[in-house]
Parts: sequence; structure tokens; C-alpha cells
Amino acid sequence: MKNFKKFLLFVFSFFLTVFFSVYQRVTGPTHPFFAKLKVLEKEYKLQFPRSQNTGEDAKIVLPIDEKLIRAELYFKNISEDGDWERVEFKREGKELYATLKTLPPAGKYHYYVKIYYFERQVQIPDKPISIRFKGKVPDLILIIHILIIFTGFLLSIYTGLYTYFYEIKIKLILFTFILFFIGAGVLGPIVQYYAFGQFWTGFPWGKDLTDNKGLILIIFWGVAYFKARKGKGKLWVYIAFLFSILTFFIPHSMWGSELKGGKIKTGP
Repeated sequence: MKNFKKFLLFVFSFFLTVFFSVYQRVTGPTHPFFAKLKVLEKEYKLQFPRSQNTGEDAKIVLPIDEKLIRAELYFKNISEDGDWERVEFKREGKELYATLKTLPPAGKYHYYVKIYYFERQVQIPDKPISIRFKGKVPDLILIIHILIIFTGFLLSIYTGLYTYFYEIKIKLILFTFILFFIGAGVLGPIVQYYAFGQFWTGFPWGKDLTDNKGLILIIFWGVAYFKARKGKGKLWVYIAFLFSILTFFIPHSMWGSELKGGKIKTGP
């Protein structure tokens, strides 16, 4: 019966991890922006990219087959404090498309679309959205990084619950610390370097929330481990558990790297 309860704790931790992985995916500033447009009694589902690899132009595609509809793309290179520019969408079969020229890593555009039909016009989205360019991260490194981070989160949830319902288990705390150290402290900077050319943009050199979240997890689980070895770690496990939940509530890539005046900057 006791083992079954532990199994249920693990299952709960697993589903909570899945929930947060989806939450991180859909709330981050690089997640595509989705919208619906109803024109001439027909509804169109639109998707606008907010992230693109450097070296590749960003293609904005509108799956609108009605030839009476035309569209214009308005964009502004905020990396160079540029002015607003406009380009007409071109038709390719049943789609309209326009492109944004590639920018260096961390370069950003603000953009929105105006759609015209008869004497009417619609702006989508209501406010401009941003698209950020990044360097290509090798798939293997990125996959391992993500797997280790979320395995660490899974273990952090399980360790916190296990400590509350049963007892401190030093090995669980140690494994959690090791996973966060490797995922956020080692692989995180490598991913950051491939994407934006800098290993670390968190404290004390910058305000990148993703880097700082990783640093917080490493510190608190490290302290929890050393306190647990001295028989005083229960409170610190709870604190580390709480900060694990809080940090994963913060969307990924918030306050991330941004190119301004030829320099990488972070923060709000």
C-alpha cells in the first residue's frame, strides 16, 4: 500500500510536469500568435510566427483563398530603431504571403497585418507583435537540454511531495540538484551561446529571466542538499519545491536577449 501511494505521488508529479511543459510552450513570447478572421461568411484561421532562425527570412502566410481579399504587412526593425515600413502580400495559389528579411541573432521586428476587402479593412493583431531571430541550436543539444530540465522539474515535484508525506531522502534531493545543474547551469549557457552568441545573460551581467530561473533552482536545491546532509533540510526542500513551481509559472524566454544598437540587452 505504501509503495502504491508513492507511485501515485510520482504519477501526480508526472502529470504536473506535463501541464507545465505545455504551459511553458504556449505562454512564451516566441510561441506563434493565433487569430481568426471571418470575411464574406467564411472563417480563416491565421498563424503569425514570433521566432525565426537567423539566415532564413520569416514568411508570413495567410491561408486566404478568396481573391477579392488583399493584405499588407506593416513592420518595424526595433533592433535599429527603424521606421514603420509596408509591403504588399503576394498571392500563391490559395495563400497570401509576405516575408521579413533575416536579422542577426536577437534581432527583432514588430509587425502587424492589414486585410482589405471591398471598402473595409481589418488589422490583425489589434496591437503589433514581435518576432525575434536566433541562431540555430543543434537539435541533439536542445533535446537533451529540454529533457534534463523537465526531468529535474519532475523530480523536484516528487521530492517535495515525498518529503512532505514521508521523509527526507537525500538521494532524491541530490539527483534534483544535479539535473538542474547540468540542464540549466551547463547546457543552458551552451544553448544560449548557439542562439544568441552569449553564454550567460542572467545575474549579475543581465536580466534574462530564463538564466536567472535556472540559477535560482541550482542555488536552492544545492542549499537543500547541503542542509539535508546535516539533518536540517526539510524546510529548505519545501522552499526549493516552492521556487520550482514559481519559476516554471514564468513563461520561457521572458526578458530574453534582444539586439539594440548592435549590443545584446536583456530585461523588460
